[in-house]
Formats: sequence, C-alpha cells, structure tokens
Amino acid sequence: MLFDVYNLEFPEGRDELIFGDFHFIKQPDYREKYKCLSHYSDHTGSYSAQKNSGSHQMTAQLHCDESFSKSVLFHPDIEYGILHDLIVLLSIFTSRDIALSLHDDSSNTEPLLFNDPRYFRWGGILATSIPYAEAGGSEEEYLSINVGFEQEVSRIFQLIQDDNWKERYRKGHYLRLCKSMIAQITVETAFIQSWTIWEHLFSVLNDSWLSNKALRNTKAVEKIAFLLTNYAFKHRLGEKDHRRLNELAGIRNRLIHYGMFPDTDSVIDDAKMFIRMTEFLVARTLELEPSNLFNTVEKFEEFLNRQQQKSNQKNQILT
Repeated sequence: MLFDVYNLEFPEGRDELIFGDFHFIKQPDYREKYKCLSHYSDHTGSYSAQKNSGSHQMTAQLHCDESFSKSVLFHPDIEYGILHDLIVLLSIFTSRDIALSLHDDSSNTEPLLFNDPRYFRWGGILATSIPYAEAGGSEEEYLSINVGFEQEVSRIFQLIQDDNWKERYRKGHYLRLCKSMIAQITVETAFIQSWTIWEHLFSVLNDSWLSNKALRNTKAVEKIAFLLTNYAFKHRLGEKDHRRLNELAGIRNRLIHYGMFPDTDSVIDDAKMFIRMTEFLVARTLELEPSNLFNTVEKFEEFLNRQQQKSNQKNQILT
C-alpha cells in the first residue's frame, strides 16, 4: 500500500525512516515543503525556514504491506490497525499533527484534512528526550546523520505492543490524551488535559486493588503524590510538600469550577510547570530519560519550597 504523508518532519540527514513494516520516504521537494510547514521562529541549518503559521504539506510517502496488526491504542478493528498507533507516536515526538491519505494516482485534488497544521505549543520535553545517535552521512551534504530518532521511536513502537506494557497501562490510552494535550494552544486547556492524564494513570495503575468508589474518593493530592514517588520525581514527600501540592490542586479546582485560574502572581508559571511535568511523566512511562530542557526539575523544587500564596477574597482557591 502507498500513503501520502503530511507534516512529517525528518531528522537531519535522513531521507527515509523505517519502523517495523512501515517505510517512510522523504519527498524530492522536501526542502520547499519544509519551509511551508508551521514554524514559530526563523532558523537556519540543513533546512532553513522563516516563521509562519504554515499549512499542511505532503513531506513523505509511506510504503507498507496491505495487512496490519491490530491497534493497541485504538479499537482493534480500526482500519489500518497499528499504523494509527505509529502516527500517534510520530506526532508526539515531532510536535506535529501528522496526517495520512491513501495515495490515488487518478485524483488531482488535495485530500480534506482535519488535522491541525500548526506546530504544537507543548511537547518539547518529549521531543528532546529522544537520544541523539550519530552515523556517517554523505560527504556532499552531511557530515553526520541522526539515527537516534528512528532507533528510539522503533523501540517505543515495540514497547507499546508488549503484553506486559499493554496490561500495565491498559493499552496506553493516555498516549492519545498526551497527543491532544501537547497540541493545545491555551495554558488552561493544556493544564486541564494534563491533570486528566495524571488522574487516568493513577487509576490504571491502581484499579487492580482499589474499587471504582475508592479511586473516585482518593484525594487529588494523593494521586499526584503517588505518581511523583512512583516515577522517581521525588523519593519522599513530606507534609510541607503535600501542602504545596494542595495549592496545585486548588489551581485545578478553581479552573474547573469557575473557568479561570486563581488570582495569584505565579499561577501561569505553576500551570506551565505542571504541563511540563506531565511530559516528564509520559517520558518515564515510555522508559525514556526525560529532558530538562525547560529547567522543570528546578522549577518544581522551587514550587515545593515556596511559601503558600494567598488569593484575593473573591477569587479564593477552592479546596
């Protein structure tokens, strides 16, 4: 089968990417297509581009067999099966909403795509958690090529198909939530979807011994604390740490019940920190060493050590 692939960005020096039975080949006019993708800043390199809102661009073609393994992340009977799972992973680790269209030589019209062509606002920690691995490249164009992306995404693609992983993470629905979260433009929506991922992961990791009622009644702070210690953000959380996490829960409560953040000086920074921590968490579930690109570790420690803030009376945080 042959698919046209939209918005896939290739690592430097790579003209093809192979993940199991799926073979992505860069388009001959990739350099021009790349310039027309969404870019938030000007940059130079092997491929230069100026900042622009961008549009969908067919950057590759996908060659694969006509038979597909069943999807892990979606309904088992979904058309093209596990290919959809691979596209979710590629979207998460390239920060672009990748789209597919079955190739049709007889059609001269562009497919109707409902994906978002904009570069994701979030996801930087996940993208930079992929280790760089160098291999020799063409002397004419590249001194070296990055094979780390292909190697690590291939490993993760195999990981999510492992029976133990599927059982532990209930077939990885949180990865679909993650893709949606990092694509959000506003801090408020990304923060709420981040919180959903933490709640979801707490549930799937504890539903074998906690009843549905017990899962619902567990305080949000205890859920966050469990995941922080379980994934080695902190080896131990004291009483003061729990009080600080309660303020984080208060941000969530205020937003859910009143549709706005509480009136505190650092609330936007704290919400952004929590979004980045969610990326940390997802990286750990995929057996990656999270990047600290945005100094998230230091910002979390600063948050825990900060004196509790006070809101204006009319905007008092719900607890």
